[in-house]
This record gives sequence, structure tokens and C-alpha cells, in this order.
Amino acid sequence: MSNNVETTLQKYRLTKENVEVCQKSIIELQKKCDALQESLPELSRAIENTGRAKTTALDAFALNSDEKNADRLKRARVACEDAIRQRGETQEILEASERGLKVRQTELIRLNEAMSLARRQVWESIADEIQKSISPETIEAIQKLIICRTQTGGTRQYVLNTLLPQLNPGEYQEIRDGLMEQYDIVD
Repeated sequence: MSNNVETTLQKYRLTKENVEVCQKSIIELQKKCDALQESLPELSRAIENTGRAKTTALDAFALNSDEKNADRLKRARVACEDAIRQRGETQEILEASERGLKVRQTELIRLNEAMSLARRQVWESIADEIQKSISPETIEAIQKLIICRTQTGGTRQYVLNTLLPQLNPGEYQEIRDGLMEQYDIVD
């Protein structure tokens, strides 16, 4: 395997690994967003419940301003403030997670494009390596054959099609799989 093929394979593998890491990150962020989104209605109900408890405690304190009702009102206010704070924090975390998710999704698009380019570069370097392995004598013989055929009315494409007939899908896949195995390309 040539140095160029090895270099392009390493680049492809690294890019593929980055895509996989990004995909896992997106899955985790999506799970986090879903869990936070699902918790919001419960937190809203907690605000309503603690708000009602605070109102009840205020009413009781208004009727009887003793220490017991003052303590009850203080606890109700703290519980209501905590519920409001918790819902606000959860909403902020959800919004930040959604922004992070969008960043990761954009990054995944970029990484997939980079992986596609790296894959194409691998195949190009393999093609270059194979082309270099064709002897000058073989190339000269094909050129002479093309010249002779064009003198008799044939076309260059006809000569190439005669020399290299169209592969059927099974043959194509078999050769492709062999190259992927030979060069350790994982799709």
C-alpha cells in the first residue's frame, strides 16, 4: 500500500471516528432535551401548587398573625420561590441544551461532508496506485489499438468498452468488496 493511500485512509478513519463521536453527542443531547422538556409540566404544576399554598398561608397569616402562621408563610414563600427558580433554571438548561444540539447537528453535517470527501480521496489514491501499476508497454499497446481501430471507423470508447466490458452488479460488488477488504476500508 502506498504512502498516499495510507495517509488518505488515516484521514478517512479519523473523520469517521469524529462523525461517530458527534452522533453519540447528538443522541445524548437529544435525550437530555427530551427529559428536560418532559419535566417542565411537572415543574409548572409545582409552581401552581406552591403558589396556592402560599396564598393559603397568607390568608391564614392575615387572619391570625401568630408565630405558627408566620413560620408557615415563610416556608410557603421559600417553597414557591424554589419552585419558580427550579423551573427557570430547567428552562435555561433546556434552551442551552437545544442550542448545543443545533451546534452539534451543524457540526455533524460538516463532518459528514468531510468524511465523504475523505472517502473519495481514499478511492482516488487507490485508483492512482492501480494506474501506476499498469506498465508503460500495456498503455502503449492500448494506445496503438485505439489508433488502429479509429482508422477503421471505430471510436476510442468502442475500444475501451471492448477491452473493459461493463461489469454486472454482482461482479462490481465483489471487486469493490475485495478492494475494501484489501485496503481495510470500513463503510
